[in-house]
Amino acid sequence: MIHKTVRKHIETFFSEHEIDFFNWDSKPLNTSLPDFYVARIAPGPRIDLWVYISVGSSVSSHSDAARLEFILLCRDETPRAVELLGMVAHRHTSDPFR
Repeated sequence: MIHKTVRKHIETFFSEHEIDFFNWDSKPLNTSLPDFYVARIAPGPRIDLWVYISVGSSVSSHSDAARLEFILLCRDETPRAVELLGMVAHRHTSDPFR
């Protein structure tokens, strides 16, 4: 499954960083991407910013949606980044041409 591949890549690339995984509880997102979550990577030797990466937006039932994951870099840690990536992933998979 692609989730395992993406997660393994994140954990390998950022092996010296603290990594946490979060879900965003949103009915539209949970319906369109039920296995979606966000990786939050703390600053460390690879990059001195907070890194947020979507995991699961590349798995879409919409036939025209490109297989993309999204990355957000932040100077400060913020739970809003998880929400923002959830919104972007949902928008991308719900109707990619609207």
